[in-house]
Amino acid sequence: MLSTVGGIAGLLLASWGIRALVSFGPDTLTLTEIGIDGSVLLFTLLVSLGVGVLFGLAPAIQGTGTDIQRTLREGGQASRADKTGHGLRRSLIVGEFALALILLTGSGLMIRSIAHLRGVDPGFQPDNLLTASIRIPSTKYPDQGSRNAFFDRLLSALQAVPGIKSAGTTSVLPFGGSWSTSSFTVEGYDPGENDPTPWGDIRIVSPSFVAALGVPLIRGRFIDETDGPDSPPVVVIDEEFARRFWPDGNPIGKRITFDDTQSEDPTWIEVVGVAGHTMHEGLDADARIQLYFSSRQYGGTSAQLVVRTETEPAAMAGSLRSTVFSVDADQPISNVRIMEDLITESIGNRRLLMQLLTLFSGLAIVLASLGIYGIMSHMVRERSRELGLRMALGATGPTLFGLVLKRGLALAGIGLAIGIAGALGLTRLLQSQLYEVAASDPVTLSAVGGILLGVALLAVCIPANRAARVDPIVNLRAE
Repeated sequence: MLSTVGGIAGLLLASWGIRALVSFGPDTLTLTEIGIDGSVLLFTLLVSLGVGVLFGLAPAIQGTGTDIQRTLREGGQASRADKTGHGLRRSLIVGEFALALILLTGSGLMIRSIAHLRGVDPGFQPDNLLTASIRIPSTKYPDQGSRNAFFDRLLSALQAVPGIKSAGTTSVLPFGGSWSTSSFTVEGYDPGENDPTPWGDIRIVSPSFVAALGVPLIRGRFIDETDGPDSPPVVVIDEEFARRFWPDGNPIGKRITFDDTQSEDPTWIEVVGVAGHTMHEGLDADARIQLYFSSRQYGGTSAQLVVRTETEPAAMAGSLRSTVFSVDADQPISNVRIMEDLITESIGNRRLLMQLLTLFSGLAIVLASLGIYGIMSHMVRERSRELGLRMALGATGPTLFGLVLKRGLALAGIGLAIGIAGALGLTRLLQSQLYEVAASDPVTLSAVGGILLGVALLAVCIPANRAARVDPIVNLRAE
């Protein structure tokens, strides 16, 4: 009956917890993906009944072996102090603390990982950045010249809007969930037999994009308005590109090509600048080299708008839409987002895992503290005669307090020792989700152990204080 009532209460809490999980989790997580259905209800019912039967049978079977004569002779004390029952209860307490430490360690490792990720420099200035997607119809803008004219008008209009500092376009947005890569040939570079062909991220950007995004210029120049359809093709590379292929030289003036160098007349593209490296797929992603090409030379019909605002970027979303309509009344935009939100979503899976581990470890701590409080309170009650005799023979309150405290903390200590061994093994499963934190991080293990020891100390102090106040006259008279 108790386990069934607990199962029903758990279902009610789960219903609330799922909604909280969806609201705090990644935007891709919806109630249509997770929820309480018939299979969950059946599983909960079976587990509740199974727990009731399992933990009801243990004391029932134990009670069938009671020595009646010994129980009557000692006033029932032998039955309550049965060593088997004590061993089972102590084992449960040890297991609860071990499980709590494992879960809390996982939560602590994820918290430290996310803190490290939050401190990673994405390579640009993400604050006050508003982004949006735009796709212009090829029937209305069929060639490079008409597309350039549209985006020139749009960017000029955006930069004239009060509250907007700068605006630019790119084919691929950092943390936008898409990418574009290609292999190419570097002039004068001959990869070894087992070395891969050079390749990297390709971005088609407007001249004002890197300024709007806040990407630093390391050497040379950025793409500008003179890099148009009729001028020689140029490229700006990132510092990772320069480090790999020209670590000791000046990359400005070097050339790359996407054509077959064995062809009769390959198109060579000149390097005119080196920009800072930016994060793209995630704050912990591998550093792929990046190449920026002029949208006036290679632009298409779709682009990502990047607008740097002077105020809260969300407040400028309406101005962004109205400005686009003022340039072309039939042109919509979509996916209006704030860059800082995109960066936050890039670690959404880690945040969700951290929240789940924190929730489960919190529940485990509550169970462990209630368990050790219950067993120590039970021990004080069943050994009240012994405690009374100790007090009558000269034991002091602090002595009895220390006796109960030592036994309670010993159980917790055994559980923590087992938990540390388990955490060192099981938390390695989290290694792929960790960032700049080892699965065996001593700081996390020490902090978690200290927290659980503190919880155990608080839980044991109440029954220990009760033992210290035992009245020997009352207990001996009752016996």
